[in-house]
Amino acid sequence: MRSSTIFVALILAFFVSLATTALAQDTSGNAAKTDDTASTEKLDAPQGVNGNTPVSAEASGPSSPDSTDDVDTGSPASADTSTGSDADPPQGDGGGAPTPDVGISPDTDFVKGAQLISPDPLEPILKPYTDFTDMLQNEIGLFVQLGYTLVFQGASDRISGSPTLTTGRHELIIKWTVIDIPEVGTGTFGTFVEGARVLDHNSQSSLADNIGSSFQVNSNQVGFDIAVAELWYAQGFFKDQVTITIGKIDQTVYFDANRIANDETIQFMSSPLVNNEAIAFPDQGLGAVLTAAPDGLPVYVVLGGGDANASVTEAGFNTIDDGDFFGAVELGYSENIGGLGEGNYRVMGWTTGTDDSGHGSGVALSFDQGIGDYIVPFFRYGYADQPVVDFRHFVSGGIGIESPLGRANDLLAFGVAWADPFDPTLNDETLIEIFYRLQVTSNFAVTPDLQIIIEPADPAASGTVVVGGIRVQATF
Repeated sequence: MRSSTIFVALILAFFVSLATTALAQDTSGNAAKTDDTASTEKLDAPQGVNGNTPVSAEASGPSSPDSTDDVDTGSPASADTSTGSDADPPQGDGGGAPTPDVGISPDTDFVKGAQLISPDPLEPILKPYTDFTDMLQNEIGLFVQLGYTLVFQGASDRISGSPTLTTGRHELIIKWTVIDIPEVGTGTFGTFVEGARVLDHNSQSSLADNIGSSFQVNSNQVGFDIAVAELWYAQGFFKDQVTITIGKIDQTVYFDANRIANDETIQFMSSPLVNNEAIAFPDQGLGAVLTAAPDGLPVYVVLGGGDANASVTEAGFNTIDDGDFFGAVELGYSENIGGLGEGNYRVMGWTTGTDDSGHGSGVALSFDQGIGDYIVPFFRYGYADQPVVDFRHFVSGGIGIESPLGRANDLLAFGVAWADPFDPTLNDETLIEIFYRLQVTSNFAVTPDLQIIIEPADPAASGTVVVGGIRVQATF
């Protein structure tokens, strides 16, 4: 039996064991509801994990870019410091109006002491560094975070190349609030430097290509060694009810957010459960975004656009004058509906065009609805009218369970995605993914991940391929 097959079997056995444990705990009286302070500290308003998208703000409007709280490994590599108190609506990825952010947004409600190993053995070692970064943030409003995400995956079958792949992704986030005028708003500079390497094969290796999938099974494999992926300035107006961001930006930070499915470093790893595959998002590049979220109203609007020919590894000035642009508008509604839980409902329209791919447009939906304190179903749909993107129709959905087994910083989620490709020679493809993110220490999280690809797009592939994976993430 191949080592990759054994690895997949071990990952599958882990999830069977996890399900058995959860059922046993439930039948023994819901052991998650204990009197332990550490594990119930966030019962009032469990905060969803953040992701590679807008950091959530209160329903009444976006939180200011410089508001801070404990930065969780939750999202690792990212840098937003926007937070909400326990009285706020769930601040999971994409809840409420988007605020300026770089990279991937951390879970803003990390519960100290609720990790697997407590007290944290690394805390004394890292104390000089954390004291220094805390001083920078408190004294001059400068936030700095380092992150590294290691991923190993093995597939049950392949059509070429290796059935296994290991990648490492490194990130640096800097966010500096230089203006803070209460009656006007905040002004913030942000930058995000990232890169990734294939550690066990040549740099062009892709496990998705090897198994014949049109979806990326590891979105952490960004495809370049290092780049300044984002560099922007955001200025708030009218007490931060309106924010304008300009510079080299990532459009997915502001559009198509989702509380459970938005961040490949702490949530799902496959691309269709990170963003909508029927939206022709460009690479990070020169652009601008306006976000308006009036105080006292559970609605917001985002208008934005940028260079449709952008390349994340370039500054962008060499392509912006081509005159090819991506533009989008999103309307959002964020409210606790009928006491059910925090719900976020987004409707988006977009258009794009380049000399190479032609012109096209589309619509997209992204919903997530909390049920009680911990359960969060989610749904996405996308439609593109022209082949400016790989898929005409896209659907995904699933459910996330925050604080599973009574562990406040963990996340368990299940998702399914389906896409209809424009290319008639390719199969419609369905992907199923389940993961459990285990917070080991304040700085380290480990995530077993299992993906099932049903009828990969490449007709040469077998009917079903199973991909098991382990993700290890560190943030400092």
